[in-house]
Amino acid sequence: MKKVIYLLLIAGFFGSCGGGTTTTGESREAKGGVFYGGVFKMNEVEDFRNLYPLNITEVTSHRIANQVYEGLVKLSQSDLTVQPCLAEKWDKNADASQWTFHLRKGVKFHDDPCFSDGKGREVTAKDFIFCFEKLCSSSPENQQFGNTFKDRVVGANEYFQSTLDKKPIAGGVSGIKAIDDYTIQINLIHPFAGFLNILSTPGCWVYPHEALEKYAIDMRVKCVGTGPFQVKSIKEGEAVILERNPNYWNVDEFGNQLPYLDAVKYSFIKEKKSELLEFKRGNLDMIFRLPIEMIPDILGELGSAKEGNVPFEMQVVPAMSTFYYGFQHQSNVFDKKEVRLAFNYAIDREKIVNYTLQGEGVPGNFGIVPPCFKDYDNKALKGYTFDVDKAHKYMATAGYPDGKGFPKLTLQINSGGGDRNIQTAEVIQKMLKENLNIDIEINVMPFAEHLESVET
Repeated sequence: MKKVIYLLLIAGFFGSCGGGTTTTGESREAKGGVFYGGVFKMNEVEDFRNLYPLNITEVTSHRIANQVYEGLVKLSQSDLTVQPCLAEKWDKNADASQWTFHLRKGVKFHDDPCFSDGKGREVTAKDFIFCFEKLCSSSPENQQFGNTFKDRVVGANEYFQSTLDKKPIAGGVSGIKAIDDYTIQINLIHPFAGFLNILSTPGCWVYPHEALEKYAIDMRVKCVGTGPFQVKSIKEGEAVILERNPNYWNVDEFGNQLPYLDAVKYSFIKEKKSELLEFKRGNLDMIFRLPIEMIPDILGELGSAKEGNVPFEMQVVPAMSTFYYGFQHQSNVFDKKEVRLAFNYAIDREKIVNYTLQGEGVPGNFGIVPPCFKDYDNKALKGYTFDVDKAHKYMATAGYPDGKGFPKLTLQINSGGGDRNIQTAEVIQKMLKENLNIDIEINVMPFAEHLESVET
């Protein structure tokens, strides 16, 4: 089920973009009518798991660390196209199998005690070589290799295996070279036009070797990057405060140094109703998604209010995100393809989206790609429809007519997202019982524990 996110934004924030702040306190005017100052406050309903780039596997950590770390390229926030970041430009050969990146000069890491004088030094090609070799190294802290350079970069697989054997190849990954202090060349096994998108992900962000040497596994919370914000304080489960990086390299169209904000504050209110209340009180500047049972009330509030009288604005946009349930393949329960097909045909996605989620989403009837890319024909791929007769036939073919002999299953879900995860799970539990005569037990746990369980 592809989800649609509901963004609630205080109207005062929209009115102040480029000309004010959302918070009280001193604001400082700059060129072009821009104002500096303010703290942007938002909430996450799940605790973050790990802020170390190679161990970021969930969205809360990604949203926080994305303000702290940067890579060679980044994605545009308006249309998701690839934009220059720490690489100001790049070249590729005719078949996109060799990429050469030219780094910006003068970009510095955040000031941090990991440096001898406490001052952040300049980023060079050697830093990317170091981080890319860590990306291609076997480690419990590295969850990114398979999503990035594996089977793509020349020498990446061989180097990974050598670290697994405790005999790292001298010279590192053969397909990655520093031409000089500001030029990096990466050779691919096969031509791959989507390589730039891979480089925008957390596994390809840069950090200094001094930080990893000093903090080791404590880089989970000890963050040293080049981004617009740096970590000021972390109280896990309560708040993360990121403060403005005074040495940030980027400027706006008027030459003003970015970012405009003094800080970003993340709170961790777990209940969506409480989060919405804090938003209405003005203690949050933005929230993602609404409590599903309150969507009709919010829409009614917007519809009945006179223009300009509502203290917030709602945006409804397709999210680059997919809700899915996965089959555990370590046992033989789902070995038979017919069983997996039966489960897919036994679920009424339309009903879940329209009634359980109150329309907040799009049924995943056309594969797993969410409808957020304007140039992607979302309906070209036909997925699964709701078809109980097909589900029955597949279960019978698998040797479980009317569910007879099929074991009781555990559906493990994470607790975030307000009640939507539990409500969706309960509906699917009911559908599988009614349509396949299969008993499902629901196990709810915090997202970090859920991911740990899945990964192990």
